[in-house]
Amino acid sequence: MRFSPLRQQQTRKLTLHTVVGAIRFAVDYGRDRPAGKWVCPARARRGLGPHPKMTPELEDRVCLTATLAGSYQAAAQLAAKWGSPVEASTIRAHACQVGQRAAAQAQERLRVPASPVPGERVAWHEIKGAVIYRLEQAGQTGVTRRNQ
Repeated sequence: MRFSPLRQQQTRKLTLHTVVGAIRFAVDYGRDRPAGKWVCPARARRGLGPHPKMTPELEDRVCLTATLAGSYQAAAQLAAKWGSPVEASTIRAHACQVGQRAAAQAQERLRVPASPVPGERVAWHEIKGAVIYRLEQAGQTGVTRRNQ
């Protein structure tokens, strides 16, 4: 991304929580001339939005941990064990955001039909299913219609 010089430039301290702990560094922050918005080029280079304080890798790890651990509190304890202490409420917030993004992606996939490329052959596959059981395991009803 090409960046033009910032107007009203300031240097601010940025703290990012990573899988190896918190990292603090000074970054430039200012108004982008063409867009007229306040931006932080360091965040843009790292693929972060304007407010996140957690790296995408840590977010991915804590969300997976929360899923596998079964609770946000357990995930927070595990994250502290790896050296990345994160509160349970923060893990919950990130898990909810990731879930909303996943749901939006699923809806987008359902909304846009997959169209084959012109000239490409489409292969169809048939799937057959069966239920197999022993006659001794067959269910019995008390009254049949023939007996009535």
